Amino acid sequence: MTRSAQILAALVLLVVSAVFTGYVTHVPLLITVMPSLQGMSVVTALGIGCVALAFFVPRGAAFVVCWAALLAAIAALASHAVLGRDAFSPYLAHVFFGTPFGESGHTSVATAIAIALIGFAQHQRLLRRHLLADVLASTALLLSSTALLGYAYGVSDLYALFLFNTMAVHTAAALFALGLATVFAQANRGWARTIASSRPGGGATRRQLAFTLLPPVAGGLLLESTHVGRLGPGVAMALLVVITIAPLIALILHDGRTLDALDIERESSDRLKEQTAHELKVRLAEQAAALNRESAERAKAESAMYDAQRLEAVGQLTGGIAHDFNNLLMGISGNLHLTQSRLGVEHPARTFVDNAAAATQRGTKLTGQLLAFSRTQRLDIRPIELDAVVQDARALFGNALGPKIAIDIELLAPGAWILADADQLHLAILNLALNARDAMPAGGAFSIRTLVGPVSGDDTRGSSFATIRVSDSGMGMAAEVVDRAVEPFFTTKERGKGTGLGLAQVYGVVKQCGGDLRIRSTLGSGTTIDLRLPLTAARTAAVPSVPKSEETSVPVTSRTGPLLVIDDDEDVRVALAEMFRSAGYEVSEAESGAAGLRMLDEITPVLAVIDFIMPDLNGAEVARLARVKLPSLPIIFVSGYADTLALDEIGNATILRKPVGPEALLSAVDNALRAA
Repeated sequence: MTRSAQILAALVLLVVSAVFTGYVTHVPLLITVMPSLQGMSVVTALGIGCVALAFFVPRGAAFVVCWAALLAAIAALASHAVLGRDAFSPYLAHVFFGTPFGESGHTSVATAIAIALIGFAQHQRLLRRHLLADVLASTALLLSSTALLGYAYGVSDLYALFLFNTMAVHTAAALFALGLATVFAQANRGWARTIASSRPGGGATRRQLAFTLLPPVAGGLLLESTHVGRLGPGVAMALLVVITIAPLIALILHDGRTLDALDIERESSDRLKEQTAHELKVRLAEQAAALNRESAERAKAESAMYDAQRLEAVGQLTGGIAHDFNNLLMGISGNLHLTQSRLGVEHPARTFVDNAAAATQRGTKLTGQLLAFSRTQRLDIRPIELDAVVQDARALFGNALGPKIAIDIELLAPGAWILADADQLHLAILNLALNARDAMPAGGAFSIRTLVGPVSGDDTRGSSFATIRVSDSGMGMAAEVVDRAVEPFFTTKERGKGTGLGLAQVYGVVKQCGGDLRIRSTLGSGTTIDLRLPLTAARTAAVPSVPKSEETSVPVTSRTGPLLVIDDDEDVRVALAEMFRSAGYEVSEAESGAAGLRMLDEITPVLAVIDFIMPDLNGAEVARLARVKLPSLPIIFVSGYADTLALDEIGNATILRKPVGPEALLSAVDNALRAA
């Protein structure tokens, strides 16, 4: 568009140059185009030429030439206002070119106005006031196109806008070209941008501008027909209306259809945007929900990790306490055994010694309960009498429930033996009793029953299981709570009043014993929990008989050599050594694992009795190194800290938990020597 503006301005400069050439050479045709037409005056040529130069000179010079054109137009208008005619153009033509006063062209009022409009439009374009520039240029186009139409139709009234003057044909053409050039020069602004646009609006604008050529052409042809008498004025006017309206209707319909298509496309685009926005919103909501779930799961996992760390710390603490306490009990029980062997049954002090020995047995149960918190604790699963173990548990929970809770124990499984860890089963029953107490803050009823056989219609393995049924009349649990009741760390109690480990520990113990746990509960109607444990045929099915002390007092003589006792606790080591010597064994003692390994270079023991927790080397490490020197060496571990997971790695070894009784210890030594 800018290039087109410069081409139009260049054509105008050629016209102006031809006019000035006519004045210089005194050739009238260059000034008037045709002998009968009005000539272009010097002022008109000067104003039009200045406006055309503004398209080619720098911005500063363009302002100067625009003002020059405006001054020329103002001078002509002032002359018309004062003298009623253009007096400047004949005077300048006569002074500069020697043209007689009667032969020079005159600047009409319409021409002066058009030059002023074009000049001011150019000035506004340079100031980037594009809308005002378009309006001024369009007004000049209207004036000049009217004059051109008058020349084309031969109607002088159209180019003689005032009775006393006319606009020259080449003046009208030059002003029309400059008006178009001013519009086209604003290629990226104003109306030219719309005309040149590749969008639908630009196409519609160009079509409608092309249509504007139809009425003038059709009007000229019809006017010519009326001049020659072929058509009357009325018919010509009617045809002009039809010729004008028909394409206009077609354009209107086309543009309306285009606008409808654009609206449909816009609505479709809006729907697509809304759908996309909705899908995005849904996706974001799903992602937010997933993030919230992940955050909740992470928080739950972190809470479980912290609880596990606390439990691990408790396990380490209780394991250490149990180790030291078991060592004390072992020393006490060993010395008590030696004392019992030296005191007769009728000795006055024998009763006190027997009471102390019984106290060590109760201490053994206490350490077993402490070791329940150790993660490496292995259950001591063996046949136990069902009714007896429940009766023994009464001593644990009886005082814990308090006076407001009635206790009912019904033992209906006489002679039934189950496979379980007695100490852990006691703890499981105690946990259930404490949960029942918390569910009955105002008091209530607590009952325990033992049963053998099926307990419900869907119990397909009932004949091989016994049941410990624990019931309370407390507040009960909702179905969703029952579903999660055995999850570790899940609790409905207030923060700080529950760990969520009670039922989880009970469930773990029952599962490790090969059984199952079932919960039936209803809000407001209490809770019943069945501990299903496997039955065993007889006590001898899993536990070999323990020889009596008098039967084990004679050592095995199939192999000769000492027993090697390795224990860092001197009291325990001395007690063990004295028990073995009392039973007739030769004994060598070592106060550490390293000392025991050094002794293997000097002696060949028939059996090694090793503690687990010792400085530098633990019992498992000592056993592995000893087996390197003596691959077939029988080993008995006597440990106060039941880290049996590490001890299980040593093959063909016996594991005894401190404090171990003399009968069981001597029996284990005898069995190990016989197996070797």
